[in-house]
Amino acid sequence: MQTQVSVQSPQPQTASQQPLIYFAVHPENVLQLKTFLMMNNIPFNQDNLVPDSPKEPVSLTQLFDSRIEKLDLSNREREVFREVFSGRDYLEIANRLFVSHETIRSHVKAIYRKLGVKTRAEAIATILDCCPS
Repeated sequence: MQTQVSVQSPQPQTASQQPLIYFAVHPENVLQLKTFLMMNNIPFNQDNLVPDSPKEPVSLTQLFDSRIEKLDLSNREREVFREVFSGRDYLEIANRLFVSHETIRSHVKAIYRKLGVKTRAEAIATILDCCPS
């Protein structure tokens, strides 16, 4: 089972010609590919960038919650990672959890180190793409 993906060529020959590159991707890798394309500002046809229909729809929050438990994180790191996943910045997280900005920064650095990533986007892509349920 594979998904067909179309990606626009980085340098179209003319405005009317926008060649597409088609390739097959295993459904487990679609989110990772989509994240890579978006982070590198590569235009793509999002309609074709969808895996075969899942058995039942799952929200990203449900998916995140089911996968975060499988990681070797402390309870506090999980709590901080949930806040990071929600899109809050360090100061907002610190205020919500009644700790300092530097404490949140330390927790986030520990999370990144344990996941082997360097950015928020990589951490989120990793948690959503790893540990299949």
